[in-house]
Amino acid sequence: RPTVVVLNELNQSETNAYVAGLNSRYGVTDWVGHYYPACETASGSTCTDWAPGGTALLTREPTIEVVPHYVWQADFYTDGRAVIRPRLELANGARPLVFAVHQPTGKAPDGSSDPSARRAATRELRAIADSFADDIRLIGGDFNNLPNGVEIQEFNANYEETKQRLSVHGSRSTIWRLTSVEGAEKVAEHELDFAY
Repeated sequence: RPTVVVLNELNQSETNAYVAGLNSRYGVTDWVGHYYPACETASGSTCTDWAPGGTALLTREPTIEVVPHYVWQADFYTDGRAVIRPRLELANGARPLVFAVHQPTGKAPDGSSDPSARRAATRELRAIADSFADDIRLIGGDFNNLPNGVEIQEFNANYEETKQRLSVHGSRSTIWRLTSVEGAEKVAEHELDFAY
């Protein structure tokens, strides 16, 4: 069964339903959910109107802390999106930081094609993640990008570093780097421990 699930474009009650469903399916009570809404309208870095949906991170691992960050890069849909950053405490001794993200689209507020908000959000996300350079950092979610997109390529060095750090924990720490289509095929039959 999975350890961490990142979901986007849902609300708090849907998050609660997913948590209840996971606990029911596996016959446990240890799944918890952390949800933060996107900001539909902002004045600077202050949200004035919350969006009906947001980002959720579900986990069955003990959580030491959960810190939300907001990336204030407006696109056609929102003025800001949540990045959820819990620190987990795994049975194998690892204490990774998990970043649950939903990056802006390549569509500008006026509807034109413009990936600049997504690029700026990626730089901001990298700055947040890089401030924890001594930690195992796992990033999952919707990057609103192609696998070979410029923003994704910027994370290649982090992927290799994370893979090496997790190798000390043996087969329990499997790292996957896949698109949603590839993930859908694998998750149906295998445990997805870590996704990059």
